This record gives sequence, structure tokens and C-alpha cells, in this order.
Amino acid sequence: MENKPAALALVTRLHVTLSPSVAVGDTPRGALQIIPMTGGTAEGPEFTGRVCPGGAVDIAFWRVVG
Repeated sequence: MENKPAALALVTRLHVTLSPSVAVGDTPRGALQIIPMTGGTAEGPEFTGRVCPGGAVDIAFWRVVG
């Protein structure tokens, strides 16, 4: 049996604007920061849309190793 790579297809392309990151604080996983999305667009083969301000955030954990 031969393993074939999975077929990939574009689902969406996001173009977003971001606010400066906000440090939330330390957690067991590391220092938590959130980056609010302030707007933008979503485009795919079968749809288009917009990113609403305050509708989503990016989440980042920072951990010092060593």
C-alpha cells in the first residue's frame, strides 16, 4: 500500500488588522498575550466576508526555556 499525500485546497485567506498585544499575565503554559483583531476581510473560493472589530483575537503564550 502506497501512502499518497493528502490533497489540499484553499478554504479561506484572511487579511486582518491588529491592535498592539495585551499582556494578560503568567499562566502554567507561559506568559499569555492576546492580540485583538480590529478588522479585515475573509476570502475563499465560495465566499467573501469581513472580520468585525472585536470579533476575534490571536492568542500567544511566551515561555522562557533554559
